[in-house]
Amino acid sequence: MLRRLNICTAAVMAVSLALWGCGTGAGPKEDSSVSISSESSERSGSRIESGKKLPRESETKQEAEPAPEISVTEKKLSVGGRSFKFAEEDSNPEWDPKDSVIVHLADSGCMVDDEGGGDSGGITLSEDGTVSITEEGTYVFDGALSDGKILVDVKKSETVRLVFRGVDIRSASSAPVDGASGKVILILEGGTENRLSDNPNQIYRDKEEEEPNGTLFCKDDLTITGGGSLTVDAAFNNAVISKDELRIMDGIFHINSANHGLKGNDALLIRGGTITVNSRGNGLKSDLVTAVLGGDILVENSEEGIEGETVLFDGGTVRITSGDDGINASADKTAVPAICITGGDVTVDAEGDGIDSNGNIYMTGGRLMVFGPQKGGNGALDYDVSFQISGGTLAAFGPGDMDQQVSPSSPQPAVQMRYGSVMPAGTKVSLKNEAGEEICQAESAKPFRTVVLSAPELVLGETYTLETGTDSLTFVPENTVGYLDKDGIHYGGS
Repeated sequence: MLRRLNICTAAVMAVSLALWGCGTGAGPKEDSSVSISSESSERSGSRIESGKKLPRESETKQEAEPAPEISVTEKKLSVGGRSFKFAEEDSNPEWDPKDSVIVHLADSGCMVDDEGGGDSGGITLSEDGTVSITEEGTYVFDGALSDGKILVDVKKSETVRLVFRGVDIRSASSAPVDGASGKVILILEGGTENRLSDNPNQIYRDKEEEEPNGTLFCKDDLTITGGGSLTVDAAFNNAVISKDELRIMDGIFHINSANHGLKGNDALLIRGGTITVNSRGNGLKSDLVTAVLGGDILVENSEEGIEGETVLFDGGTVRITSGDDGINASADKTAVPAICITGGDVTVDAEGDGIDSNGNIYMTGGRLMVFGPQKGGNGALDYDVSFQISGGTLAAFGPGDMDQQVSPSSPQPAVQMRYGSVMPAGTKVSLKNEAGEEICQAESAKPFRTVVLSAPELVLGETYTLETGTDSLTFVPENTVGYLDKDGIHYGGS
């Protein structure tokens, strides 16, 4: 049985996939300095020319800073002195009709269903298509609105659970979902398809605060979970944004955005889900912490792929295509930005810097593949302080213009090969040990002039062969950081 509430007049990649191969050994933690006869530009470390010198890394970079402390558990993430909790309700997609308000959306009039046993006193249905929620609780929606919205306005300390089980909401003048106050948990019911879309000429509810500035907007914390799908077409500004913390726990997402795809001002935390983003701004962004702990993420198009003051990869699969930097860590204040890779499988195809930190890069595990830019002035790897690698597998293809190596103080050895000419896309690079076992291999999706390789099985003092297409070069690394050319291996020093 349906009943209508009293009506009031309220105001309203594809990134080319890389082939990987690696073993499970661990390299030594030593470093030394050796005389050489080669040269590198300050940021490059890749120009190997006869009769000249490579500068010491310490002449061009600051001393390495300790890596931020990172702890990831089922209930909490701690990174760089900041902590974020995962409550049980954040990942629980279950709801009980006896405790829920069930709403059917329709242009002819939205209705509350008696099937739901929840208190409907906190919901108001307006003639202009606005569904206003002013009391915490669970609200279940299906149906469609060609011009309407859900407005959540409860106490900041309260939580509203929105369940979408087949929703299509479009708005000509505002955000289809506007979380003006209070925490919002959005549950995408398994097997359902849901869509939100706005208009380029959206009107701010709060002009001074410029809110809402996203198709799915929440002023406070926003969590999304459940096994259903959500398509967001953002013609005005951001697609999904929380001005506090945004958590993606589960779900299937198709994001098309005029600005940023997913943005959490204080934190963007992704624990699961399948996410596809096409954005004119950044694919994933936070002003402070962006953390990928799991999930399958594809940033098909973006200005910058992933950005934050601290960017953490601890799990999942990430593929990024960007017109500028693929992964960027930057800060407006005195904080030192950092990119931390402790796990996961990350592939970047960038036309700016592939991976760029205005501070440090730390890699202790996982896999990182970078296809750097074709234009000059950028490189596959770019950092201002240091790049410390102590685990994981790295392959970074660059144009040979501004490409950097890892820092000499890194515990895990790395080599950078500079070729005499540009190598074509599709060229396979393979690093093998003396027994002929492949410890690292990759196929470049773009033309390249340099490649940086590092793997736990790369050990000082042992013999390795680098195969590039049908060519091969045998060498014995004696320093943590080595530079290769057709004549063999060289090291930074005086």
